[in-house]
Amino acid sequence: MAQNSILLDKSLLFAARIVKLNKYLTKEKKETVISKQIIRSATSIGANANEAIYGQSKADFIAKLQISLKETAETEYWLRLLILSDNITDKEGNSLLDDCLEIKRILISTLKTAKNINKKSRKTFILQGVSALCHFRISFQKLKIPLARIFYLSLLTIHSSLNNSTKRL
Repeated sequence: MAQNSILLDKSLLFAARIVKLNKYLTKEKKETVISKQIIRSATSIGANANEAIYGQSKADFIAKLQISLKETAETEYWLRLLILSDNITDKEGNSLLDDCLEIKRILISTLKTAKNINKKSRKTFILQGVSALCHFRISFQKLKIPLARIFYLSLLTIHSSLNNSTKRL
């Protein structure tokens, strides 16, 4: 994910709007319980998305984005509650809700892409292993090594490679 990410930009702007909403709710409406909840969840969306970029692995990247998605769902809940309890107007609430739902869609799309890339790379790795297996078979036949021995050695190599690749995820 690039530094100039739409997700990071939108989540930062959304968090800034929620900070302003928090000030309004605590000063004007004297509402502190929901305002504390929504500021925690809404600011956590962008914080986790930003942290995902610096994840140590693809699995870490996906895990951080999934946390962002959960925080988005929680923020959506608090916004709906603020609207229903008349702490904010429908217009204000729906504008914030639209931004929240847009971030949610971006997160879902990003997670689907990240998970599919992970699956595709495993399939590619397996196909490369099968291709190598065919190549080894031809090479070893020239050396008159039995097919069963070739198969066994190839499986050991593929098994070892798969174990090493899953440790990195």
